[in-house]
Amino acid sequence: MSSFGDPEDFQCMIEEVGNTVEVEAIESSTFNKYGDATDVTGTFVKIKVMTQYLTFEDQMVQEGLFRSGDIIFWFGADDVNKCALKFRNKIKFDFQKFEIMEIIPHRYDDLLLMYEVRAKKV
Repeated sequence: MSSFGDPEDFQCMIEEVGNTVEVEAIESSTFNKYGDATDVTGTFVKIKVMTQYLTFEDQMVQEGLFRSGDIIFWFGADDVNKCALKFRNKIKFDFQKFEIMEIIPHRYDDLLLMYEVRAKKV
């Protein structure tokens, strides 16, 4: 029996009702004279996650930080490898591509439970 805040609880929920996404890691970037980046991608990792589309009612959308249709991915603590969760990496889900904008680890005491990954539609 698990206690409150057990990462296995969240991981079991992801396995039962989560969605599979493909994370595309950026290996390197070059910049033109205007500062626009061209990314070279390499590693593709398939990971099961929970998803939450943002709507007009969400506070982050109302404040202008994100737009309706942007998404929050919830990654289990065990699923994450170092190349998957980095700023600007891309996540393919539901025939769309999203760019990681923010990664928030959620902890209970000193135990890592999950990662909240906020992403914008590319």
